[in-house]
Amino acid sequence: MTIEAQANRIYELVKDLPNNEALKALHLATGRILQKSRIQAIESWVITPKRTPQSRIEKDPEIKEFLLSQTEPSTISQLLAEISSRFGEDRTPSKTGLARWFKKMQGR
Repeated sequence: MTIEAQANRIYELVKDLPNNEALKALHLATGRILQKSRIQAIESWVITPKRTPQSRIEKDPEIKEFLLSQTEPSTISQLLAEISSRFGEDRTPSKTGLARWFKKMQGR
């Protein structure tokens, strides 16, 4: 059903009312629709909390295990080179991603 057809159905419901009562009825209906949409927006926000995306390192247990097993001090560049040679370039995180992961781990 088109919007125009729906509007005609609503009009048919209120056409026999005095103008001021018809307008009041439409005003109340509009308020209820707005309230319903506000409630739905709030429910969607409350029910579905935002999830932070997992880093590439968190998604790759072998790389995470490798990084956690490091006992010798290394620079990020050295670690990236080692990850690239062991696991391949396609599994190597970015320099920024690795730095972010280390910062996150320090906060734990």
